[in-house]
Amino acid sequence: MLKYIIPGGIALILIILIIRYFKLFRLVYFKMAYGKYSYRYIALHKKLFVKSPFAYCIKDELDYRIILFLEAKGKSETFETTEHISFGEQPFNCSMNDIFASKGELMCFNAMMHPAMKKELRVVGFRENIFSLDMKALYYLLDNLFFMGEYVFKELNATSKDKLIDLLVQKYKLKTKPSSVPFLIRDPEERMIMFSDTGFSVQLAYMDMKNSTISSSVSGYFQNLKATQAVNRPGIDDDLLSRL
Repeated sequence: MLKYIIPGGIALILIILIIRYFKLFRLVYFKMAYGKYSYRYIALHKKLFVKSPFAYCIKDELDYRIILFLEAKGKSETFETTEHISFGEQPFNCSMNDIFASKGELMCFNAMMHPAMKKELRVVGFRENIFSLDMKALYYLLDNLFFMGEYVFKELNATSKDKLIDLLVQKYKLKTKPSSVPFLIRDPEERMIMFSDTGFSVQLAYMDMKNSTISSSVSGYFQNLKATQAVNRPGIDDDLLSRL
């Protein structure tokens, strides 16, 4: 009799443990199956613990910076360069593992499944410095392809900001110095740099639109977004009427 009770008791204990810790077992499974840097693992972690397992690189929506970049095209002063644009020594279209191999330990990470582009958008951040000032170097990946990089300076005085612009003029051999911000620099292969200043931080963003898959996804999403905004935006008369 005892030989049947003991296995039955063990099975019951295992069932209780599985029920009690099912969510944690599921989290471990997601981590093993999809990877700790996947959107699915991070989304489940946030659902269970109300926070990401990583510090956030960006507190805004991830595509907000991409939209700012694309909005600047055609509106901001643009300079052509014959020099090759790159984000430091990291080539565009590489994978996240390639970035880890060259950069080491990350300081922050974001991930989302973009509802319109139907692709996983991730941002990996590392701490770097220039002019002895700390900055964040952010790497944006769409379906594990690096297409946009960004340097974010939190503390940059007017002198350092001007020096940074001078270095861009020198490196990319611009004919004139930009007179206002934001401004863009574009090379013959449709790689671009955007220099912007929000008042809280200075951002130097690099984007590669040469990859046709990424270019069509990002540009298509942006065009659809603009069309939606145009349809939903009320006219001036309608807006005034609603306020009076």
